[in-house]
Amino acid sequence: MLLFLYPTIYNNEQKIELNNHNYYIGQVKNGKPNGKGKIYGKNDILIYEGDFMNGLYEGIGNIYLGKDKYYYGNFKNEKYNGKGVLYKRLKDKFIYIIDDNTESKEEKLFCLKNDENMKKKFNNIPIKDEGRKTKYNIIILYKGDFINGEYNGNGDQLINKFERYIGEFKNNKMEGKGTIFYENGKKRYEGEFHDDDITGNGIYYHENGYYSIDKFINGKRNGKVKIYEPNNRLHYEGNFKNDQHDGYGKLYNDGVLVYEGNFLKGEINGEGIRYFEDKYYKGHFKNGKRNGFGALYFSKNNSKYYEGEFIDEIIDGKGKLYIGKNYLIGTFKKGKIIGEGTLYDINNKLVYKGEFKNNLFGGKGKLIYKNGVYYIGQFKNNERNGKGKEYYPNGKLFFEGDFINGKYHGKGKYYDKNGQYFIVGEYINDQIKKGKIYLPNGNLIYEGDFNNNVKEGIGKYYYDDGSYYIGQFKNDEINGKGKKYNEKNELIYDGYFLDGKYEGKGKIYFKNGDYVAIETKNGNIINGNYSIFNNNGIFIDTIEYKWNNNI
Repeated sequence: MLLFLYPTIYNNEQKIELNNHNYYIGQVKNGKPNGKGKIYGKNDILIYEGDFMNGLYEGIGNIYLGKDKYYYGNFKNEKYNGKGVLYKRLKDKFIYIIDDNTESKEEKLFCLKNDENMKKKFNNIPIKDEGRKTKYNIIILYKGDFINGEYNGNGDQLINKFERYIGEFKNNKMEGKGTIFYENGKKRYEGEFHDDDITGNGIYYHENGYYSIDKFINGKRNGKVKIYEPNNRLHYEGNFKNDQHDGYGKLYNDGVLVYEGNFLKGEINGEGIRYFEDKYYKGHFKNGKRNGFGALYFSKNNSKYYEGEFIDEIIDGKGKLYIGKNYLIGTFKKGKIIGEGTLYDINNKLVYKGEFKNNLFGGKGKLIYKNGVYYIGQFKNNERNGKGKEYYPNGKLFFEGDFINGKYHGKGKYYDKNGQYFIVGEYINDQIKKGKIYLPNGNLIYEGDFNNNVKEGIGKYYYDDGSYYIGQFKNDEINGKGKKYNEKNELIYDGYFLDGKYEGKGKIYFKNGDYVAIETKNGNIINGNYSIFNNNGIFIDTIEYKWNNNI
């Protein structure tokens, strides 16, 4: 209440000195401010301008609250009552001007600068470019209903810097139904409020367009919650705690389930299932990522792809990787097996055991074939590469030598499975080209050309009696033209052979070098007359052969 000391006349208005060193200039009745007037304070700073009744603020007026705030609206008994607006001045933010020609004084704020960025922040205020300068940089803190100086009724309040609340108030607090808007003007929440906080039933709108219809307590969602995508498809259903995903829930993307399981403090944590395009993961999560033990499955048939340890979404640690019908056990680093690992088939039989590099056989290892033969040696890029040995299922040596890209290539030694002979030679792409065949006692029985891993081309064959053959081979047999020598290196036959037997024209040699020109079939001399020649090829005589004896 104002205490009035004495009135004076000032510019056709009365001036009253007040007891608090303030003074009043305006209309006076019965010695008190009545009608239009202004109150000034120290240094002639304007404190209030507007309507008075019996010395009190009563009606419509402006009251200036410090350096940066003021109120315009209805007063009763010196308190805000009825419609009013509470303003605040900002520094270097945005410029407004009061236009006295507007009919509604709640619509007095207009923009001087046509700044699109600031329009978005102050979109609740009418914008108009007047082209005049002003000292005021003003925003609305609150506009609406007041009772006894407090927000009561319907109003519009600035909250959280540039967000706004429009709705019901009671005793300066949000109470009842209302709506909160983001600074871009889009809805953040609409529903029930209590004690200046979101409490009750309402719809929460996320900035990305998602929304939830839930029950709130003290501004937070708790219990069962459903969140929807902008297209109204379900995005999440499950538990919330303190406005965060917490407990069991399901996540959807465009209506498709992408995760179901546990959440903790807004993150996927604990046991759960995450669905991908062609696979799904079932296992442990930490901070929204696969961490700990889990398994990846193919969606099509629910068969396993991997089970084991993960670190930050990546296969990392001990695990089992399924490759076709086989599975690999080992230690993985960043999705790739490192060091030694073991590969088994569908029947849990060992396929490979050894070193890996980039998820491929690499280094030393043992590979077991389906026929029971196994290889021990060096690997590179999933193939036998380098030195290695192959064994028969009974453990006897099958082959030893050089390998390139899974094939015999280079020097090698092949062992017959029955132990009757072994071959030493040069291999190209799994094929021996030149080599020697030995008996188990080390005696040489063949040396020469090979084709398709059989004797073919020019070679030398040794018989048990010490004699030997030099000539053509085909299909692993003596075939074609060749010569046969006795154990003393003396030529005994020169001619044609078929499957190891004399066949066709040939010459039988005597010890003195003379020879008989004959014709044979299936290893036998054909009956007839044959010529004898000396070692110089000069005709000597003719003989008749009548016996069908094998030579």
